[in-house]
Amino acid sequence: MRCEMIQMDASSFHWIEGEVWHLHVAIDDADGKVVGAYFDRQETLKGYYEVLYQILINHGIPAMFYTDRRTVFEYKRKDKPSDAEDTFTQFSYACHNLGIEIKTTSVPQAKGRVERLNQTLQSRLPVELRHAHITNIEEANVFLNSYIKNTIISSLYALIVPNRYMRSNHLWRKSIVLLQYFQLEPLIVATALDSRVNSIFL
Repeated sequence: MRCEMIQMDASSFHWIEGEVWHLHVAIDDADGKVVGAYFDRQETLKGYYEVLYQILINHGIPAMFYTDRRTVFEYKRKDKPSDAEDTFTQFSYACHNLGIEIKTTSVPQAKGRVERLNQTLQSRLPVELRHAHITNIEEANVFLNSYIKNTIISSLYALIVPNRYMRSNHLWRKSIVLLQYFQLEPLIVATALDSRVNSIFL
């Protein structure tokens, strides 16, 4: 089932001449659709929030993220080895409140789809950015949004239909509250999800 498990990762590369950026990406494990992508100068919490934002407004709330074991996703207290006593990171706290499970691995082969996607993008995207005369990261992110939706590596879903994880309007509202808290363009999110929510949260 689509959006049941989303693989996430970031890769550093010379995306344009003289610049090394980190491309944060997310891909649906079920059908290989790219559901989010964002450039930043480092692998950052903001980069993953931007990808989460794209997923929420375009595809709904997924069941699980499958990622590397990075501190943006998990933090285990050395003096408290029990999983029950782990401390939430900001990203994992947001996911926890949305009912999204985070599963991590230190084995690249376990995330085969997103690893292959990174390789594909590193071979294709620099050429496309050069042809589009992209010279800075802001322009690159605008271009990227269109690129992942219209090239062979991805396509728009024919119809955005809430999946079984969008259990109620309460979850939609909770997602908007979280995006407001983390300052991820709540007005746009509210409008995209349900215009009736504007009067409640804005």
